[in-house]
Amino acid sequence: MGKKSGAGYWAPNADESEKGGPRDKKFEGYSNLKGSHELQQKKTQKQADNQTAKNLEEEYILNLQKQIMLMETEIKLLKDREVDQKNKASGYETLLRDGIPLNEHFLALKNKYNNEKDELNKFVASLLEENSKEEQANKNKRHKIEILKREFDEINQRFIAHKEATQKQIKE
Repeated sequence: MGKKSGAGYWAPNADESEKGGPRDKKFEGYSNLKGSHELQQKKTQKQADNQTAKNLEEEYILNLQKQIMLMETEIKLLKDREVDQKNKASGYETLLRDGIPLNEHFLALKNKYNNEKDELNKFVASLLEENSKEEQANKNKRHKIEILKREFDEINQRFIAHKEATQKQIKE
């Protein structure tokens, strides 16, 4: 490949050793070692970037799975709610389809109405009772506030009187 000069072979970029492998040779301060180091750094950076991307992908997939699970739960709740609404509505429809005379259906509806009315009246009564208890508690608290205000005014007046008396004694 090159000319033989002295003990080694000469080539523009590489020197072949006696074993036949290329050997890096410096020409006027230039070496390819810096380039190989940069390649190694780029390779390391690329591996780190790949690992970061892989971690992001895994996190993204996990978040998507969580969203899917949440949406499936929401769908199930909506279906259950729909079934409940259909069951409530179908109660009246089945009354009309079963072949029983209408007057019996009216009686059944009247009983159902009365039962629901009684339940609501009980609920309203409990709310009114709770409201009256809260009003009584508020009345007691307002009374305590008035007592404390009077006590404060009395103590404040005594303080002012004592302060004025002390100032007079200091001046005399």
